[in-house]
Amino acid sequence: MDIFSGQGVQPPVGDFNVQLSTLDFIVSIVFQLAIAYTIYMLYCMKRSGGYYLVGLNILFVIYGFVIGPFSTVPAGEVLPLIAGFMVFYIILVIGIPYLYSDKYE
Repeated sequence: MDIFSGQGVQPPVGDFNVQLSTLDFIVSIVFQLAIAYTIYMLYCMKRSGGYYLVGLNILFVIYGFVIGPFSTVPAGEVLPLIAGFMVFYIILVIGIPYLYSDKYE
């Protein structure tokens, strides 16, 4: 069962549509709650929150491409953008706490 009626959602890159199922929606809600907790861990100055945050996002990308909404999308169209995003993300989430490591636990 698809949440969106019609052709789905078209991302700003590529000529494909992404249709979310109910399972995809539930999985994304669970991941977003877990990500919110890792952001709280970073707010509380716990360095492990950054590692969990990056790990959860990598797991969500793997889920999206294996059985999730991106399983029908050609990976060559979106993978370079996701890789660039993840490099930037790792710098922000792990690199900055590393620079201020004397303040983090």
